[in-house]
Amino acid sequence: MLVKMRVREGAHLRRDLISRIALMRRAVAQIHKQAPMVQERYREQLRQRIKNAGLPEPATDDERLLKEIVYFADFARISPRN
Repeated sequence: MLVKMRVREGAHLRRDLISRIALMRRAVAQIHKQAPMVQERYREQLRQRIKNAGLPEPATDDERLLKEIVYFADFARISPRN
């Protein structure tokens, strides 16, 4: 009886783990798909904050802006390709 219970429990755990792994794989695929857009969205948020503060809008190639975006991407561990 104990062996049957363990076999049933093992089968249930196996199904549960397979389901969770599939869910995580879908989540990772979605993250990889959206990662390139995150950096651009952050860039636009920074530009908007600067504009809202009444400061002159930086050029697209402004070194300080680019560095901030790189720091954010590094902190968030975001890269378009992994």
